[in-house]
Amino acid sequence: MFSALTTVRLREAAAECSPSLLSTKSWMPPDEVTATDLPLAKATEKVLASMHAVLGKTAEAREKELGDTIGDDEDEHKTHLRRTRASEIRVVSCADLLRNPPTTFADGLAFKAVAVNEEKAEGDE
Repeated sequence: MFSALTTVRLREAAAECSPSLLSTKSWMPPDEVTATDLPLAKATEKVLASMHAVLGKTAEAREKELGDTIGDDEDEHKTHLRRTRASEIRVVSCADLLRNPPTTFADGLAFKAVAVNEEKAEGDE
């Protein structure tokens, strides 16, 4: 799911960065574009937000579906099947979260690219 979403979001972010970027070799944006505004950074923000939302909804649905219904009277195979079915990712029911990922979440989490400054250690050249 990560790679599929990244492919779509990277193309979208490249087009938003500059309309002519998609026709540029290797989609290399101009040097003036900051690291946090690069198409890959923008695409990754949306992909992570989508995946976080979908996995969160899946976990909620799993807990709701399973609840306290799994008892000791069920055999191991049936219990495994119920847990497996309840844990399946809810892609179809979360289609809107994939199309329009939330920017922030209830727990205050927000996926935002951050520039990394690399400093050379002594002796590195």
